[in-house]
Amino acid sequence: MRISLRALAAILLALALGTAAGCLARFGYGSIQAAPQDKSIQDLVSNWQDYHVSYSGLHPGQPSGLMFDPRYDDRELSGKRWLPVQDRETLDEIVMWLRQNDTYRPRLLRLMGPEGVLYGYVYTGWHQVVARAVDTRTMYVFDLPAPLPDEFDSPNR
Repeated sequence: MRISLRALAAILLALALGTAAGCLARFGYGSIQAAPQDKSIQDLVSNWQDYHVSYSGLHPGQPSGLMFDPRYDDRELSGKRWLPVQDRETLDEIVMWLRQNDTYRPRLLRLMGPEGVLYGYVYTGWHQVVARAVDTRTMYVFDLPAPLPDEFDSPNR
């Protein structure tokens, strides 16, 4: 099978344009990483008024995660089903319920933007957090799945 010179040139051009388009489209990629050792959920809770704090889940007694968006930066974390935490007592209750889940042990994750800039933190037991940059200042964090009722976790099911 012979490929003409024109066909080969067209294939190479398509590959070059595809690669260039892929490089330009990388704006929306950031990373979700384990938080550094010097940052803990206790630090965030102690300084909770420095953050816009919201939770995902059915209610504070059945949370699936917490999101901490620093108040004093020019970036914003947003999400459709994240509900604001209004007081320290509610925050303490949510953290307690997240910690009591033996199946999905919570961990603190940091959300980094495309340029490696910190957007905020998520504390959850879910293994996968999905977020995408909307623009240079906003990252959209998709809501986390609601926790299963206790009877679904039981081995007798």
